[in-house]
Amino acid sequence: MVKNTNGVRSLSLYASTAPENCPGENPEPAVWTFLIVVPPGLISGIPFPLVCGIHFAMPQPMSPPTDSPSDPPSIAELERLAAEHPGDASALVRLANAYWLDGRGSDVVGELAVRARTLDPSHRGAWHLWALAEPNPRDRVARWRQVTEHFPSDDLARAALADNAASLAGAEHDYEALDLAIATYEQLLQTAQLPEQRSALEQAVTTLKKWRF
Repeated sequence: MVKNTNGVRSLSLYASTAPENCPGENPEPAVWTFLIVVPPGLISGIPFPLVCGIHFAMPQPMSPPTDSPSDPPSIAELERLAAEHPGDASALVRLANAYWLDGRGSDVVGELAVRARTLDPSHRGAWHLWALAEPNPRDRVARWRQVTEHFPSDDLARAALADNAASLAGAEHDYEALDLAIATYEQLLQTAQLPEQRSALEQAVTTLKKWRF
């Protein structure tokens, strides 16, 4: 299933193990939400999607599907599990993730993410959804920055920060946001392993450095 909300295209699929280059926090079967970050406005000169193919992922562990690997739990089932386990941060994150992919809106997703983050401040998925759900571009950049500070090794959060900063820079002619985007992409480039990762990041950095407002 593919959705596009707040400039982020999300693809949800069931995987029995984490993808090879996507470090996970739970070895059990999980729904992995691949985030392909695309600036919400058409920014001249940047290829779309800007970071397509970087292959970062956000794990959202959940119970294995009852029927088949292509049939994850329904929203109704996730709502039931969250109601039965109100103190379980992962149950709230799984529900919030399902709502996000279903296009339920920022308010309900953000509320669930805040609750999950309060229950478990170390839950990376809760932080990601909290940042994703922020509708204001400048505030969303600030949230992703907080996520990268809380999880310094989180490359997905860093990629989202860079993309959202680039989008903000283009929309508001903000050189500070542009500098942040370039610096963050350059940080990702330092650790990128795959050729397609490096190519996409190098192209992004080269393009952004040519921007003049």
